[in-house]
Amino acid sequence: MNQYEKHVSDKLLKEEFILGKDLNLQLQKKFGVTSPYGRKIIERAAKSKIIKPSVISFGNGQYAYIHPSKRFTKEIVLQIAKINRPPLFRLINMLDRYQGVLTQYEAMKICATPLKQEKTKSDLIHKLILETELLDIGLRFENSDGVKFIIYPSLKNDAEAMCKKEINRMTVDTAFIPDVLRALRKYNIIDNDRVLYRNKNTAHIGITHNNYTWDAIAYTKTTGINDTRSSQADTFDKQTLVALDIVISRAYSDNDLQGFVSRLQGMQSAVKTGKRKVLPVIIYAHTESKILVNRIRKLGFLCFDLGAIYGSWVYKIIQNVVEVKKTHSSETIPTDILVEKTLDIMRNAGQENNLPNIKGDLFESLMFPFFKLIFPDAIIEVGEKLKSKVGGKKLEYEYDYIIKSSRLKEVIIIELKGYSSSNYISLGDHQTQNTIKWFFGNTFPFAKGILQMRDPNVKITASYITTSSFKEDGVAFLASINNGKLKPNDLEVWYDGEKLMSLLGKFKLVKTQEIIKKYYIKEKEETDEVVDQEFNF
Repeated sequence: MNQYEKHVSDKLLKEEFILGKDLNLQLQKKFGVTSPYGRKIIERAAKSKIIKPSVISFGNGQYAYIHPSKRFTKEIVLQIAKINRPPLFRLINMLDRYQGVLTQYEAMKICATPLKQEKTKSDLIHKLILETELLDIGLRFENSDGVKFIIYPSLKNDAEAMCKKEINRMTVDTAFIPDVLRALRKYNIIDNDRVLYRNKNTAHIGITHNNYTWDAIAYTKTTGINDTRSSQADTFDKQTLVALDIVISRAYSDNDLQGFVSRLQGMQSAVKTGKRKVLPVIIYAHTESKILVNRIRKLGFLCFDLGAIYGSWVYKIIQNVVEVKKTHSSETIPTDILVEKTLDIMRNAGQENNLPNIKGDLFESLMFPFFKLIFPDAIIEVGEKLKSKVGGKKLEYEYDYIIKSSRLKEVIIIELKGYSSSNYISLGDHQTQNTIKWFFGNTFPFAKGILQMRDPNVKITASYITTSSFKEDGVAFLASINNGKLKPNDLEVWYDGEKLMSLLGKFKLVKTQEIIKKYYIKEKEETDEVVDQEFNF
């Protein structure tokens, strides 16, 4: 061992780790060697196993070194990455916070990784996950629904169940997004010309815009005193882009904020001509600290505590919705009492009309015991996603319930709409969401094609169930198909609020009847209200 190698070895016995550039500078200072020769000394010492290099670099091809008697622990990696590889630091840190299970979508948001490689030095998410694998900290995993995750290697055997819980948590976030967007529109913060948001069908994908992933993207003409008046901002280039970061089911963290800021910076640097006008908006239920809120405000971002929008009772609503989602995960029947309590809180807080999406989700959960009763031996899939390529384009739809009955040799696809009875669902067409023909002319045939490919002999039927009413042309259409091939053996093709109440009474589901009557079935108002489709719900 020469003098250089002895110095390097002694140094790393005393210190936890040292970066290559710092070790090189010390060699230059102590021995008067040049920088290239210093790198050569380090290279030879590593080759002779006098020092141990890290398996990954920490920026600009720079490696960290430790004494061969030591090992690179996760704590050491975090310490180095915090300064030299912030995206990797945030990824590992958030993996710890999620108890070792993180969706690739959340990882892309937090790490601010672009969808495609840019001229910038931003890493793609696949590289970052690979590096966690090399460090034996993370592991790539794809569940049975094709959703991609990063997990602790130690959780590999339990990954499917753990990932299912994480998906249920994500659905809580997506359940609140449409209602939040409605509120922002009321405040004139966003317009309705173009609103794209992460919903139940794309909870694990999100919205892509300018090569990055977002929870929601909108535009606004509300820009204060401006050269272009609001009435003249008739094209998107004249309007301000609104980028939203929405975290409801857990605390908004510094990692979330850093990832959001980095994505905004990346988006701005990608604009070739001038600077895009961007209004960042953060929506959260609670944060790690008040200091973080102050930092958000100092950045000039708008931030809304969900309690400020809906009142303090919203936190209990969130908690209850999380519990209801857990019942789906454990395949137990959600209690009518929990659903009723949540609806009662919404009504008493005066937020029943402001949270229609949540109210609709609760109706779907409320119907689960009913389906278990009339199809006791069937496989009941809740929120099942089906995807396929149509004309070279990938399509994916989520279905409220898919009931597979081996007794009847039948698969029933259920569409549920928990609207107020004063609403009317239109006949519409196969291109207009939340209409009768959107289901029977679009999503149902899509599912039927996939399911019949799996089993050509099975009968595929459908039932459209709502607490509200149908327009006259809708009723005529539904009546015309009720006695055809689409009719299930044990159900009708359609149920409005009145027919649904009669059906529940037939099976003596008194409590479910009471809840639906109290919170969904109301006396018809003088002015009939068409179902709100402004955000394509």
